[in-house]
Amino acid sequence: MSASGSEAETITLKLDDDLVARLEAFRSQNGHLSDDAHAVREILRRWLRENGFDGPHDDAGTRPEALNSANDG
Repeated sequence: MSASGSEAETITLKLDDDLVARLEAFRSQNGHLSDDAHAVREILRRWLRENGFDGPHDDAGTRPEALNSANDG
């Protein structure tokens, strides 16, 4: 996938029944999601953003919580 997000890559997932049930619950609470694939993309986007992976600068260096005396040089 390009950094600009203009290309898409197909990924196939096999989910356990409990994850399918949770995905269905997520979709029911987020009516704008048209299908399971849309829901999975939304979940992944949210998780990535909430965990500091929110854009092209993701590989800019060491995340603040990972800094220590050995790598602050």
